Amino acid sequence: MMATAKGVGSEPGDNVTAQPLGLYVHVPFCATKCHFCAFFQAKPTRETIGTFIQGITAESRLWAATKPQPLETVFWGGGTPGILSADDMLRLHQSLEPILQGNRIREWTVEMAPATLTPAKLFALKRIGVTRISMGVQSFDQGVLDEMGRHHSPGQVKRAYDWIREAGFDNVNLDMIIAFPGQSTEDLEHDLDEVIRMSPDHVSAYCLTFEEDTPLYARLSDGVYKRDIEQEAALYEFAWQKLEDAGFHQYEISNFSKDGFRSLHNLNTWRMTEWIGMGPSASSQFRGIRRTHAHDQGTWLKDIATGSLPEREIVVLNNDSILSDCLIFGLRMTDGPDLPALIQRFGKSALSKWEPLFHHLTADGLAEYKPDNYLRLTLQGRLVADAIGVAVLEAEDT
Repeated sequence: MMATAKGVGSEPGDNVTAQPLGLYVHVPFCATKCHFCAFFQAKPTRETIGTFIQGITAESRLWAATKPQPLETVFWGGGTPGILSADDMLRLHQSLEPILQGNRIREWTVEMAPATLTPAKLFALKRIGVTRISMGVQSFDQGVLDEMGRHHSPGQVKRAYDWIREAGFDNVNLDMIIAFPGQSTEDLEHDLDEVIRMSPDHVSAYCLTFEEDTPLYARLSDGVYKRDIEQEAALYEFAWQKLEDAGFHQYEISNFSKDGFRSLHNLNTWRMTEWIGMGPSASSQFRGIRRTHAHDQGTWLKDIATGSLPEREIVVLNNDSILSDCLIFGLRMTDGPDLPALIQRFGKSALSKWEPLFHHLTADGLAEYKPDNYLRLTLQGRLVADAIGVAVLEAEDT
């Protein structure tokens, strides 16, 4: 008998949960690799795209056989899903039919890159029921785009955005990266002014991270780039305030939306509900098990061909591990973790080991805490959210 959290089936295959369920499809193809990216990617050829769609078809049938609860959200990420042709997008949708059949999806997001976005692709996505487009902009500074290894221009961003709106999409996110080495407040203000002028419905503004085995990490290690932590914090605060003043309300440390446009898929993930991950390197959290597929398309295809869900990386979850993640990701949200919901889900005593930490954060001015009601980080707390996440993990082990 596996250890599980309340509301999660006690055995693989049980279907007793009423938690929201999302579907994430990892489309691994990129023409080139961005200099900051550490995700698994593959070169798009007719063969690799064809075998990928065949694998998704087989995996979709395997997941459908588990009789999951109805899907609420779908997210195609990557990689660059938008690198697929319009016909391939239709084929990918068809490959998901076993698990999509009969579902009324509340939100369906597809990530797109400005350089590969076309009206024909948008028409195909609209046709299959996609409701939300997330476009990777990163910057409106051509020099910074070149340094990041991004193969689009500011002009392409604006043209692509116009096409998205003309296609009838009324839920659009723009991804931005802030705190690139040497970025000034004036540089960031220019980027954000362009975003605000375009008037998307949602903005994701991520601080640049230096992942190992990437060109940007190598340049940092070689001293070509230097980090200024104080400047990064100042840029963060500037971005938060400027976006708020423009009507984009922060609901997670790196995510801002106009009223009614929070990402449902991401919210469900941050709340540690359940999701199914399909494709190479994708991860799932379903019925008390967290699994991650092989970070290689060939190996993933071989695993799928066995007729059972891949079991490369399996973690059996228990109350403490899920609750710890609920707190870590919940504290990244402006409203904080939903304490009454967590108490109902796990029991009040389950939170007791974190009580000293909650009071310590409050005493240090990093959080606001009312037992059984709310726990949320202050501005100063959000600036050190990663360190607070580590403290949550450490408290779990006490």
